[in-house]
Amino acid sequence: MTDYYVSEKGRDRNTGSSPDSPWRSIQKGLNELKAGDTLNIMEGTYDPPGEDADYWSLDNKKGSADKKITIKNYNNEEVTLTGLEQGTRGGYPQTGLRKQDTGYYWTYTGLLEINHCSHVVVDGLNIVDTTGIAVHIRGSSSEGQTKPEAPKSKFTSTDILVKNCRMHNARNRTVFIQNTWDVTVQDCETSY
Repeated sequence: MTDYYVSEKGRDRNTGSSPDSPWRSIQKGLNELKAGDTLNIMEGTYDPPGEDADYWSLDNKKGSADKKITIKNYNNEEVTLTGLEQGTRGGYPQTGLRKQDTGYYWTYTGLLEINHCSHVVVDGLNIVDTTGIAVHIRGSSSEGQTKPEAPKSKFTSTDILVKNCRMHNARNRTVFIQNTWDVTVQDCETSY
């Protein structure tokens, strides 16, 4: 179980293992997380990485009931993830109707994506000014998307807690949950 740190003044070639040697990139921190780890984001306003993506994504990370993966503001500092540039830098498409060869389909993009993860806590972040969704929690079920009665063990995303966050100015939704089990949004402030 390791604590990692991100700061606007950090560098991704740092160790990320102390407040004195933080990474710059939130995505770098998310990529490193394992069961029981905590990513402490230090005070500041953070834009999505741009170029490859206009969002941050925690993908295929599995914690456990006693070893949660935690993403939080460091020492209750003011941390803001902003999507003002989302969808303007050639990254992942914004939420909306898209056309494919086979017809139209909906895409959903969160400023913070949590995809196929379990036992995750997001705590104390401000997530603002997104053209899509503030937090998108996505999973799948081996029972199929149309069977909400599927047992918990069949879902790829379970036990997700979003707490003490402020999510404002999300053009589409503040929290969007797809094919997951046991998601709690607690003590959050939201507005569109």
